[in-house]
Amino acid sequence: GPAGIAVSAAHGKVYVANHKSNSLSVIDAKTLKVTGRVILGSPVKWLSAPVLGDVLYVVLEHDSAKVQVVDTRKDQLQGPLGMSDLGNRGVYMHTGFVTVSPANNLLLLQGQMDPGPSATPTVFALEGASITNLGVTQHQSHPCAFTIDLVGARTYGGWFVYSLDVREKLADLPCFLSIPHPSRNLVIGVRKKEGQYGTTDVLMALDEEKFSVLAETAISDPILGIAVSEKTVYALGA
Repeated sequence: GPAGIAVSAAHGKVYVANHKSNSLSVIDAKTLKVTGRVILGSPVKWLSAPVLGDVLYVVLEHDSAKVQVVDTRKDQLQGPLGMSDLGNRGVYMHTGFVTVSPANNLLLLQGQMDPGPSATPTVFALEGASITNLGVTQHQSHPCAFTIDLVGARTYGGWFVYSLDVREKLADLPCFLSIPHPSRNLVIGVRKKEGQYGTTDVLMALDEEKFSVLAETAISDPILGIAVSEKTVYALGA
């Protein structure tokens, strides 16, 4: 089944992670038709693509849970991301999430979802093939991957909004999943709504300054993840 979703704006592609087949489906963003597949060799945990750049970062599960790099121009696996100051060893993140800034200069890795240290993102500065650990500590319970909004100088992490480097919490949010729009002052979020027949996921549009709800719509299927492009919101259902 699907395990994650990301948009490569530079190439007009949507990438959907297929957990059982250990692969990525490549989808044309305009036609929504599958145009290719990238074989990874291990189950996919999460993925993220910068707005500016020709790369997709993928976290894999099990003992081979390195951060893999995919070339989005050719849809080819390049190999694991390495740290030059550690002898170019692969960067590992056991059952975690990965988020990259729009400008491809910050990379956030996050462990399992709990209030302890493993939920704190590890923030790296990206400079080409070289990355540097910035040593950030921010202990909160984060139910999803972080998302970086470079224009607004903020980082979104589930219920919370942080400074760009995740060192300071700025605000609380009414949704457990939050993705900033790439150019407008909007945040697309997901919240749970209790009803007579159970729980429904609600897709929301928030004002990025006041975080007030501008519009919302109920979704019939549980939402596993969302990706936001200039004019479209892609929701990955269970």
